[in-house]
Amino acid sequence: MITSSPEQSTSNPSPSLISSSGPLATVVAACLAGAGLIHLAFAPGHLETSATHGAFFVAVAWLQLVLAGLIVTRRGGRATLFATVAVQAVVIGVWVVSRTSGIDGVVEPVGLADSLASAFAVVAVAGSALLLLGWHGPRVRGFVGGVATTLSAVVVMALVTMSVSPALGGGHLHSGSAAHGDGHVAGSTHDHSSVAAPSGHEDGGAGHGDSTVVGTSGATGAEALAAGVSGPTTTTASRGGTTPVAPTTPNGTPTTTVPAAPSGPIISFADPRLTADQRARGQALLDVSTAGMAQYSGLVGRLPLKAALNANGYTSIGDSGTGFEHYVNSAYLGDGIELDPYKVESVVLQRQPDSSWVLGSAMYILNNGKTMADVPEIAGAFTTWHDHQNLCWEGLQVVGVLVNGTCTRGTFRPTAPMLHVWMTPQACGPFTGIEGFGGTCVHGH
Repeated sequence: MITSSPEQSTSNPSPSLISSSGPLATVVAACLAGAGLIHLAFAPGHLETSATHGAFFVAVAWLQLVLAGLIVTRRGGRATLFATVAVQAVVIGVWVVSRTSGIDGVVEPVGLADSLASAFAVVAVAGSALLLLGWHGPRVRGFVGGVATTLSAVVVMALVTMSVSPALGGGHLHSGSAAHGDGHVAGSTHDHSSVAAPSGHEDGGAGHGDSTVVGTSGATGAEALAAGVSGPTTTTASRGGTTPVAPTTPNGTPTTTVPAAPSGPIISFADPRLTADQRARGQALLDVSTAGMAQYSGLVGRLPLKAALNANGYTSIGDSGTGFEHYVNSAYLGDGIELDPYKVESVVLQRQPDSSWVLGSAMYILNNGKTMADVPEIAGAFTTWHDHQNLCWEGLQVVGVLVNGTCTRGTFRPTAPMLHVWMTPQACGPFTGIEGFGGTCVHGH
């Protein structure tokens, strides 16, 4: 009598298949549960960004958890395994598309959390396929043991990494870097103090909203900013500021050796390359911008911020997936008014490591048609203007970037110069750009 061995059997699994499959079913259930918990953890942030995307995360999470429950309690059969393969195939497909061609015009970066969830999904599909094919005999035990060992190591490393680097665990964006992206580190510090007083000494402790800063011109606050932008100042210097010169005796012999001026980008008011007037104008811009943004600074969450901005005529350009969502008031782009803190052309929201949204920055944009040759002098290289020469638009929505000089969707339109004034701490200073736009201070999350 000829019988088929368990190794070669391809008979349809019975409802009791999972209950007799031992370790393999346990691995599948564990992977489903892990992926489901990750999706559930990030669902609230996605709901803030998009109701559709958030609902997808919630639905996938619960499907994965329910399937895991059915398998781990040994109540699932053929239908459960087919459902597992189908759901995980969709999840893997969406993840691949979002990291390659992009969804809603935005390509997301590969992060730790989403990679882990996708890896769990791949193992769950492979394990379910083996069970459906009836390959759950001794030959596959080595495979299952290896997978289980590897998964255990990955989970331990992931949990340890997340615990020591919260930004990795919580920094999964509902997108990544497209036109804008990873240029800033939330929670880092920069110096808003040390603005020169009339005596030439450093007056530490200048704040965002209530300080009075006096430069060598004698102007204060917004007056200093207006004077510096609209006309000449009392100090003439290159955009990088001045270089200290060693004092000399009457016969011209140096009396001391002055340390060389710092190099690299200017990221602090305390940088000696800034003149007193540049410090005053920079601080004035920060102060008046903070006052103009006060109505949004107390709001937390994308929906409350979006409602407040919409009420004031601002519309999103559709880049929330980058972690920095830009809202633009089209009426201000061609009104002939520039650097008005109460008519800021754009307001930027910033996503935090915990997936909440807060006010990120005011972003001044020069009037339509202007170029980098038209940018006003405020604080030299400290106030870093930038523009974008690669964006494709549909109305006020960014829908892609140039590919080989062509927009695959939308119409190419260069932007006028723009300048960020950040309300959140940035490692490269309060006027830094995003992802290298505006300055050479390079860092990322």
